[in-house]
Amino acid sequence: MTLLPFYVRQLHLLDAGEVDAWAATFTVDAVFTQVAPAGRTFAGGAPAQRRGRAAIAGALRAAVAKRAGSAVVRRYWLDMLVVDPAPGGALRTRFAAFNVETPAGGRPVVHNSTTGEDLLVPAPGGWLVAARRITHDAVS
Repeated sequence: MTLLPFYVRQLHLLDAGEVDAWAATFTVDAVFTQVAPAGRTFAGGAPAQRRGRAAIAGALRAAVAKRAGSAVVRRYWLDMLVVDPAPGGALRTRFAAFNVETPAGGRPVVHNSTTGEDLLVPAPGGWLVAARRITHDAVS
């Protein structure tokens, strides 16, 4: 079973800052948790755990707005995907992800290195993320 098309689409939406379309890949009541180094401040003052599609979209909207007008391009890369069955036809996935930033005329720099864990639930036409946990590699 491959989930590559799901994740590729989701990452392209993220790269493009398509907040509402990206958020629509989560269930309405999804939980998105970031485990980050102590003191980390998220854009827009978003909490480390966001509950519900609207809160998830709001946090991304703040991050996109924060970068608007900058000459930096951010790309997201996901790899090393492992997929396991879960109850009710759901799937549990684990992956490595990088955020790479490239300033205009500059060299790409890894902004963040993380491990992700998703609970995907079946939905018409594919999958939705019911829970996502992103752990920053800087957390010891």
